[in-house]
Amino acid sequence: MKATEFWQGILGQLEVELPQHVYKTWLSETRGHTLTDDSLIVEVPSPFIAECLEKKMYQIIHRTVERVNSRSLDIHFKIPDKKNGSNVATKMGLKSAPNYSTARHLGWALNSRYTFDSFVVGPCNDLAYSGAQSVASHPGKTYNPLFVYSNVGLGKTHLLQAIGHQCATAGLSFIYVTGEQFTNEYISSIQSRTTNDFRNKYRTADVLLIDDIQFLRGKEQTQEGFFHTFNDLHSSGRQLVLSSDRPPAALSPLADRLRSRFESGLMVDMQPPDFETRLAILSTKAREHNINPPLDILEAIAKTAKSSIRELEGHLNKLLALSQMRNSPVDWDLVAQALPTISDSTVSVAQPDMIIKTVCQAHSISKEHLISKKRTRHVATARQIAMLLLYTDACLSITEIGEIFQRNHSTVSHSVKKMTALLTENAQFNSRVQSLKRQLVQAYS
Repeated sequence: MKATEFWQGILGQLEVELPQHVYKTWLSETRGHTLTDDSLIVEVPSPFIAECLEKKMYQIIHRTVERVNSRSLDIHFKIPDKKNGSNVATKMGLKSAPNYSTARHLGWALNSRYTFDSFVVGPCNDLAYSGAQSVASHPGKTYNPLFVYSNVGLGKTHLLQAIGHQCATAGLSFIYVTGEQFTNEYISSIQSRTTNDFRNKYRTADVLLIDDIQFLRGKEQTQEGFFHTFNDLHSSGRQLVLSSDRPPAALSPLADRLRSRFESGLMVDMQPPDFETRLAILSTKAREHNINPPLDILEAIAKTAKSSIRELEGHLNKLLALSQMRNSPVDWDLVAQALPTISDSTVSVAQPDMIIKTVCQAHSISKEHLISKKRTRHVATARQIAMLLLYTDACLSITEIGEIFQRNHSTVSHSVKKMTALLTENAQFNSRVQSLKRQLVQAYS
């Protein structure tokens, strides 16, 4: 097996396990160089990164290699041979982007995979995607600022970097940084008395992209600096795009004047992807890795990994790494070894017929009434509960549920979202659904 492919599998695991900023800073530019029976040599872009990996991250890297490889390897980090013109970032394809210079982009380098073309759009993120495309095409003229928020691992960074790539293609100056990096640079500029350089850098960009803006919470001095940066850019018609793990109203403690500015443009949230979107993401990632797993395996992963896109990618990366290590195809035997929880879950999913039967009995209605066009409140509520349980417990897709009830995609999707919201808003309704879930568990025990 080639060292580059082996190390890519290891990176896939580390990207899921490590905080995103840690992975970006220390590992995103590394590349597998040499793989032998007892050692692995990894190319890194600088002596500083080599030293940090040796001193701070060797143990977690070593454990990951041992887990994937089923045996221990000695790991060594080396700097590329300059006389051979070795360029780690170019070889890995992680920083190769459209033609732009460091003078035009003064923040973190972009991941070449995070483009609009590679972003899988679904009902969970279509508004965020449309908003991002709009500001990338007409910066400063449509939604300013664009504020994207969601839980971790749902694609915020992908969208912000996609905007950056399009800015680069259009020849616009832009900066992509995290809230933490902005804070560190601001404090450093004060300490080193280089605030003018800081202002010139951040207030002359056509587009400013800041990931994880929630990092500014509680940092009054940095908030003051960002407030003036925001005003200067906004008043001059320059675009601001911000991402956060929560909406502006929940960013406490944060100055009210900043919160009101965040809310003045377009605020869009990104929800966990539904089954169809998860399956599309897996299929896209599989094509990127030049593998073609059976559809039922991808469906099993999509039905099990619901919390984030990173979880989906982590499962696929683990399968890919084990497949490459053992030179075996991606089949159910490999899934049983690499992802035993997914393999086991395929036998424990509630059956649709049992869910429909249980809901009908609990509401004293017939199956014919449940799937009919009848719209009385009692029947409609039972129907929507059945749709919710078919989605969450039977892991059926919105399309499959629509086929059972002879409803279109939007009707089923609306029902599932409505019932999901009701679970958190109405304790009595939540208790009612949990009772049905317990009945289903007892039916299979």
